[in-house]
Amino acid sequence: MRNPMIRTLITFGLSLLIGCSVPHPAAAQTAVQTIPIDWQGYINAISPDDQLAAVAAERVMYNDQVDAALLPIRLFDLTSGQQVGALSGIQTDFAGVLVFSPKGTQLVSIHNNGILVVWDYAAHSLVRFFAVPGYGIRHAQFLPDGEHLIAIASNPVSTFLIINIKTGTIDGIFGPHFKTYLDFMNTVGDAYAAGDFEYQALAVAPDGKTIVASTYNSAVNIWDVRTGGMITLHSASAEKDKRLQLSIRVLQYSADGKSLLYFDRIDSKLHLWDMTTRTERKLVRAGSAAFALNHAGDTLAWVDKKTVYLAKISGGETVRVVDLPIDSSKQPSLAILADLSKQPQITMQFTANDKQIVIGNLEAPSSYGVNALFVVSAP
Repeated sequence: MRNPMIRTLITFGLSLLIGCSVPHPAAAQTAVQTIPIDWQGYINAISPDDQLAAVAAERVMYNDQVDAALLPIRLFDLTSGQQVGALSGIQTDFAGVLVFSPKGTQLVSIHNNGILVVWDYAAHSLVRFFAVPGYGIRHAQFLPDGEHLIAIASNPVSTFLIINIKTGTIDGIFGPHFKTYLDFMNTVGDAYAAGDFEYQALAVAPDGKTIVASTYNSAVNIWDVRTGGMITLHSASAEKDKRLQLSIRVLQYSADGKSLLYFDRIDSKLHLWDMTTRTERKLVRAGSAAFALNHAGDTLAWVDKKTVYLAKISGGETVRVVDLPIDSSKQPSLAILADLSKQPQITMQFTANDKQIVIGNLEAPSSYGVNALFVVSAP
């Protein structure tokens, strides 16, 4: 199989099917709230007060075929599991980004046709909307001021936009720079070389001074938000079969900014970095691509197939928390897994109080239209 991206997807798909066979001690009876989502795939975000989940249909499972039923952003109460509202009326395309402001009651959605919408999620109303420069903008996160967010704008190389959600202005742009136009053209003409300048995911440091971002070639770089300067934390492999793998898809800071965690699909391991010394710490947990670090920065959770595990970063036993109520016999075919337009986008995060773990899109990609959002009590 010559296409390295397809080979990686099939390998990842098989890893989902295989699951974990190592025995672990079980936690006491754990409560699981199952919120059915009748979309084949979706994106989601959790409100800062841990009360609501915002959910939007994900374009990849629908081949960008827009249907009116797929456009509303649904709001679910995480305690009752009931839908309590929907945000609609302005959007005409799928949302690629959902992000709650850390201050106030605003939710931002960025749609694939380049429209950014600011909603008041408490009043279920539109605040404002405007066009941003670019299509398919993704992985936006707020800066601490709650008025600016940073997003990845792609093609043919990535740039990072600092967007003011009050004015609609772009208050800053930074990203890869080329000495000459010829250098730029020679780079984008080589897919493997261009992978060093296309970014897959980002995480904003809690102090807002820097971001970390992963490239298509699986390097992890630190960017200074004020100066636009960059240093490399983790280098990309020089081996061609390990490039263009998009293997680092989620980056997560601890709340104090001292630790950074990500899963690399190339070696199928979680990696934990000390961001003060910028050195990698030893982590005995292999984990999985669906993982979360709690806000205290001392506990790791992950899902393997349908089982949720929990462990302290410092060591000790791995606790088997709960088996999620999914039908593991209904797994997507390898044909679906090999389709680059239908890559799994599993989400997992602790609520702000670290008392619950919210797991989304675990059953995507799905050819049978069944999905759910799971809210698990953390022991």
